[in-house]
Amino acid sequence: MTHSPIRRRAVEALVRIAGTVMRWMPPGSALYRGAFLPAYFAYKRHLEDPFAWLLGAYPGLLRGGHVIDVGANVGYTATLFAGAVDPGYRVFAFEPDAGNFAVLADVIRRRGLDGIVEARRAAVGAAPGTVKLWHNPAHPADHRVFSPALARTGRDPALASEVPMVSVDSFLAERGGTAPVAFIKIDVQGYEHAVLAGMERTLSGAPYAAVAVEYAPADLADQAQPGETLLAFFLERGYALYPLFRGRPLTAATPGEIHRLAATHGYLDLLCARRPPVRGS
Repeated sequence: MTHSPIRRRAVEALVRIAGTVMRWMPPGSALYRGAFLPAYFAYKRHLEDPFAWLLGAYPGLLRGGHVIDVGANVGYTATLFAGAVDPGYRVFAFEPDAGNFAVLADVIRRRGLDGIVEARRAAVGAAPGTVKLWHNPAHPADHRVFSPALARTGRDPALASEVPMVSVDSFLAERGGTAPVAFIKIDVQGYEHAVLAGMERTLSGAPYAAVAVEYAPADLADQAQPGETLLAFFLERGYALYPLFRGRPLTAATPGEIHRLAATHGYLDLLCARRPPVRGS
């Protein structure tokens, strides 16, 4: 979701408040589950999230396949996708941070989604293994891979810890090549290039799966990845790029238009699809 500068500052302030609450209110507590988490989900839905509107306007995006949620955080998008995925298909949700994952698993269990959402505590990248994750103490949705490029930005290395990593291709192969895939969401704070490198086989096997990705030039730069590289990945493979604005029909945009929108709003959510999404179906 994109925001005006004033609205973006308001959202950032709310996120900082959320980060403070999550540090001092135990995620397993009744107060956390009964008060904070519903309020946080409501904030996501009404102020920051593009997906509730998108799936309501374009329900066909999740039709006939599994959903992959890379960077699931505490489960807002996973629960949203679970309510929209076709019967018989699943939502595979990945979250590397231990605190966020504990909340994600609790949300899945308490909402009775165990048969629909499968959560894995892991980062997602180009290949299975381990990776350093930098934990942002002020922003529970801003943990990111601690690459050499990120280290040069001055982030405190003491806040990084080793976590398991999978690739989408390796995860699905481990499950016997689970197919088909209908929709993929990626929110990884600039590490998109590695995530995409690890799902080439999946995308080849699901040519019409739509991919939602956050285009944030500053985060990409922190990982030494120019924004043009991310856009080129999709354009070279025949995807059109659709900026996500809640309430506006999807319209394909050029790289130049995307750069201008991102410069204005700070970041831009994109839907990447090989065939034009049809509204209402």
